[in-house]
Amino acid sequence: KISNMKKLILFFLLFTQLIFAQELVGNLDINLDKLKSFYYLENPAKKEFVLILKNKENIECLKTDSNFNVLNRLEFPEASKSLDLIGSSIKDNIYYSYWRKDKKTLEVLAIDFNTKNIVKHQMDLSFDSNERDFYSFDKNQSLNYLTLVKGTSIINYYKINGLQIDKKTYDCSSMKFMNALNQSLNFWELTKEQDGIVYTTGFKDFHTDKRNYNAVSS
Repeated sequence: KISNMKKLILFFLLFTQLIFAQELVGNLDINLDKLKSFYYLENPAKKEFVLILKNKENIECLKTDSNFNVLNRLEFPEASKSLDLIGSSIKDNIYYSYWRKDKKTLEVLAIDFNTKNIVKHQMDLSFDSNERDFYSFDKNQSLNYLTLVKGTSIINYYKINGLQIDKKTYDCSSMKFMNALNQSLNFWELTKEQDGIVYTTGFKDFHTDKRNYNAVSS
Protein backbone atom coordinates (compact mmCIF):
# COMPACT_ATOMS: atom_id res chain seq x y z
CA LYS A 1 0.00 0.00 0.00
CA ILE A 2 1.38 3.40 -1.02
CA SER A 3 1.42 6.04 1.73
CA ASN A 4 -0.39 9.36 1.24
CA MET A 5 2.92 11.22 1.03
CA LYS A 6 4.23 8.89 -1.70
CA LYS A 7 0.96 9.30 -3.59
CA LEU A 8 1.38 13.08 -3.34
CA ILE A 9 4.95 12.91 -4.64
CA LEU A 10 3.97 10.66 -7.52
CA PHE A 11 1.02 12.90 -8.39
CA PHE A 12 3.32 15.92 -8.46
CA LEU A 13 5.73 14.15 -10.77
CA LEU A 14 2.97 12.98 -13.08
CA PHE A 15 1.46 16.44 -13.10
CA THR A 16 4.74 17.87 -14.38
CA GLN A 17 4.71 15.27 -17.14
CA LEU A 18 7.70 13.31 -15.87
CA ILE A 19 7.39 9.68 -16.91
CA PHE A 20 10.07 7.94 -14.90
CA ALA A 21 8.81 8.96 -11.44
CA GLN A 22 10.72 6.43 -9.37
CA GLU A 23 14.00 7.13 -11.16
CA LEU A 24 13.49 10.89 -10.69
CA VAL A 25 12.85 10.55 -6.95
CA GLY A 26 16.11 8.63 -6.76
CA ASN A 27 17.94 11.35 -8.71
CA LEU A 28 16.62 14.02 -6.35
CA ASP A 29 17.69 11.90 -3.37
CA ILE A 30 14.44 12.45 -1.46
CA ASN A 31 14.00 10.40 1.69
CA LEU A 32 10.26 9.77 1.70
CA ASP A 33 10.39 8.26 5.19
CA LYS A 34 11.62 11.57 6.66
CA LEU A 35 9.53 13.85 4.48
CA LYS A 36 6.61 15.58 6.24
CA SER A 37 5.48 17.90 3.44
CA PHE A 38 6.83 19.63 0.37
CA TYR A 39 6.25 22.74 -1.71
CA TYR A 40 7.62 24.06 -4.96
CA LEU A 41 8.35 27.53 -6.31
CA GLU A 42 8.66 28.26 -10.02
CA ASN A 43 10.89 30.74 -11.83
CA PRO A 44 9.44 30.78 -15.38
CA ALA A 45 12.00 33.33 -16.58
CA LYS A 46 14.86 30.91 -15.92
CA LYS A 47 12.82 27.71 -16.30
CA GLU A 48 13.85 26.65 -12.81
CA PHE A 49 12.07 25.20 -9.82
CA VAL A 50 12.83 25.36 -6.13
CA LEU A 51 11.55 22.42 -4.10
CA ILE A 52 11.13 22.99 -0.37
CA LEU A 53 11.16 19.74 1.58
CA LYS A 54 10.06 19.82 5.22
CA ASN A 55 11.72 16.86 6.87
CA LYS A 56 11.56 15.68 10.45
CA GLU A 57 14.99 17.18 11.25
CA ASN A 58 15.36 20.13 8.87
CA ILE A 59 14.18 21.94 5.77
CA GLU A 60 15.89 21.24 2.44
CA CYS A 61 15.78 23.55 -0.56
CA LEU A 62 16.59 22.13 -4.00
CA LYS A 63 16.98 24.20 -7.15
CA THR A 64 16.40 22.25 -10.34
CA ASP A 65 16.11 22.90 -14.04
CA SER A 66 12.91 22.29 -15.98
CA ASN A 67 13.72 18.57 -16.16
CA PHE A 68 14.23 18.42 -12.40
CA ASN A 69 17.96 17.93 -12.60
CA VAL A 70 19.37 19.24 -9.30
CA LEU A 71 21.44 22.41 -9.74
CA ASN A 72 21.90 23.29 -6.07
CA ARG A 73 20.86 22.04 -2.66
CA LEU A 74 20.76 23.83 0.69
CA GLU A 75 19.70 22.82 4.20
CA PHE A 76 18.17 24.96 6.93
CA PRO A 77 18.16 23.33 10.38
CA GLU A 78 16.37 26.06 12.32
CA ALA A 79 12.84 26.76 11.12
CA SER A 80 9.35 26.55 12.56
CA LYS A 81 8.45 23.33 10.79
CA SER A 82 4.83 23.51 11.96
CA LEU A 83 4.12 26.57 9.79
CA ASP A 84 2.44 26.35 6.39
CA LEU A 85 3.73 28.01 3.25
CA ILE A 86 1.30 30.64 1.87
CA GLY A 87 3.32 31.93 -1.09
CA SER A 88 6.61 33.07 -2.55
CA SER A 89 8.40 35.79 -4.48
CA ILE A 90 11.67 36.24 -6.36
CA LYS A 91 13.80 39.36 -6.06
CA ASP A 92 17.43 39.89 -7.10
CA ASN A 93 17.83 36.12 -7.71
CA ILE A 94 16.79 35.37 -4.13
CA TYR A 95 13.80 33.11 -3.53
CA TYR A 96 11.55 34.25 -0.68
CA SER A 97 9.12 31.79 0.90
CA TYR A 98 6.42 33.12 3.23
CA TRP A 99 5.11 31.08 6.15
CA ARG A 100 2.13 32.04 8.28
CA LYS A 101 3.27 32.50 11.90
CA ASP A 102 0.19 34.24 13.27
CA LYS A 103 -2.49 36.63 12.02
CA LYS A 104 -0.14 39.59 11.64
CA THR A 105 3.25 37.95 11.17
CA LEU A 106 4.98 36.00 8.41
CA GLU A 107 8.16 34.02 8.84
CA VAL A 108 10.25 34.52 5.70
CA LEU A 109 13.01 32.24 4.45
CA ALA A 110 15.27 34.10 1.99
CA ILE A 111 16.95 31.38 -0.08
CA ASP A 112 20.10 32.57 -1.87
CA PHE A 113 21.65 29.82 -3.96
CA ASN A 114 24.45 32.11 -5.16
CA THR A 115 25.85 32.66 -1.66
CA LYS A 116 24.53 29.27 -0.45
CA ASN A 117 22.73 30.91 2.47
CA ILE A 118 19.22 30.75 3.87
CA VAL A 119 18.29 33.64 6.16
CA LYS A 120 15.17 33.76 8.31
CA HIS A 121 13.25 37.04 8.70
CA GLN A 122 10.01 38.08 10.35
CA MET A 123 7.60 40.33 8.47
CA ASP A 124 4.85 42.37 10.12
CA LEU A 125 1.76 42.57 7.92
CA SER A 126 0.31 45.38 10.07
CA PHE A 127 -3.24 44.14 9.73
CA ASP A 128 -5.94 46.14 11.49
CA SER A 129 -7.93 44.33 14.15
CA ASN A 130 -10.97 44.17 11.86
CA GLU A 131 -9.10 42.78 8.82
CA ARG A 132 -9.65 39.15 7.87
CA ASP A 133 -7.72 36.88 5.49
CA PHE A 134 -9.43 36.37 2.16
CA TYR A 135 -7.14 35.05 -0.56
CA SER A 136 -3.46 34.82 -1.54
CA PHE A 137 -1.76 33.90 -4.80
CA ASP A 138 1.62 34.11 -6.53
CA LYS A 139 1.86 36.23 -9.69
CA ASN A 140 4.69 38.05 -11.49
CA GLN A 141 7.24 36.77 -8.96
CA SER A 142 5.34 38.37 -6.06
CA LEU A 143 3.00 37.19 -3.32
CA ASN A 144 -0.38 38.89 -3.65
CA TYR A 145 -2.49 38.95 -0.52
CA LEU A 146 -6.11 40.07 -0.13
CA THR A 147 -7.92 40.86 3.10
CA LEU A 148 -11.45 42.05 3.84
CA VAL A 149 -12.51 44.63 6.40
CA LYS A 150 -15.09 42.86 8.54
CA GLY A 151 -18.69 43.90 7.90
CA THR A 152 -17.85 46.10 4.86
CA SER A 153 -17.11 46.00 1.14
CA ILE A 154 -13.53 47.21 1.61
CA ILE A 155 -10.74 45.05 0.18
CA ASN A 156 -7.06 45.54 1.04
CA TYR A 157 -4.50 44.34 -1.49
CA TYR A 158 -0.94 43.62 -0.35
CA LYS A 159 1.79 43.00 -2.91
CA ILE A 160 4.82 41.41 -1.27
CA ASN A 161 8.16 41.19 -3.09
CA GLY A 162 11.21 40.24 -1.12
CA LEU A 163 10.86 42.01 2.23
CA GLN A 164 8.89 44.93 0.76
CA ILE A 165 5.12 45.32 1.17
CA ASP A 166 2.95 47.64 -0.95
CA LYS A 167 -0.66 48.11 0.16
CA LYS A 168 -3.65 49.41 -1.77
CA THR A 169 -7.22 49.73 -0.49
CA TYR A 170 -10.32 49.33 -2.66
CA ASP A 171 -13.68 50.53 -1.38
CA CYS A 172 -16.33 48.56 -3.25
CA SER A 173 -19.28 50.07 -1.39
CA SER A 174 -20.68 51.46 -4.66
CA MET A 175 -20.91 47.96 -6.14
CA LYS A 176 -24.12 45.95 -5.94
CA PHE A 177 -23.81 42.56 -4.28
CA MET A 178 -26.58 39.99 -4.44
CA ASN A 179 -26.94 36.50 -3.03
CA ALA A 180 -28.75 33.56 -4.61
CA LEU A 181 -32.05 34.80 -3.16
CA ASN A 182 -31.60 38.21 -4.84
CA GLN A 183 -30.99 39.88 -1.48
CA SER A 184 -28.67 42.90 -1.28
CA LEU A 185 -25.50 42.36 0.74
CA ASN A 186 -22.12 43.94 1.30
CA PHE A 187 -19.09 41.97 0.12
CA TRP A 188 -18.23 40.69 3.60
CA GLU A 189 -21.71 39.23 3.95
CA LEU A 190 -21.50 37.72 0.48
CA THR A 191 -18.36 35.77 1.36
CA LYS A 192 -20.36 34.05 4.09
CA GLU A 193 -22.97 32.88 1.58
CA GLN A 194 -22.85 29.45 -0.01
CA ASP A 195 -23.68 30.88 -3.45
CA GLY A 196 -23.89 34.39 -4.82
CA ILE A 197 -23.04 36.82 -7.58
CA VAL A 198 -21.26 40.18 -7.53
CA TYR A 199 -22.54 42.71 -10.09
CA THR A 200 -20.93 45.86 -11.37
CA THR A 201 -21.40 47.71 -14.67
CA GLY A 202 -18.46 47.58 -17.08
CA PHE A 203 -16.45 45.25 -14.84
CA LYS A 204 -16.19 41.50 -14.44
CA ASP A 205 -18.73 39.41 -12.58
CA PHE A 206 -17.31 37.51 -9.63
CA HIS A 207 -19.25 34.31 -9.04
CA THR A 208 -18.96 32.59 -5.67
CA ASP A 209 -19.58 28.91 -5.17
CA LYS A 210 -19.10 27.44 -1.72
CA ARG A 211 -16.38 29.91 -0.72
CA ASN A 212 -14.42 29.50 -3.97
CA TYR A 213 -14.08 32.81 -5.82
CA ASN A 214 -13.47 33.04 -9.55
CA ALA A 215 -13.59 35.92 -12.01
CA VAL A 216 -15.40 35.36 -15.31
CA SER A 217 -16.10 37.68 -18.20
CA SER A 218 -19.39 39.54 -17.92
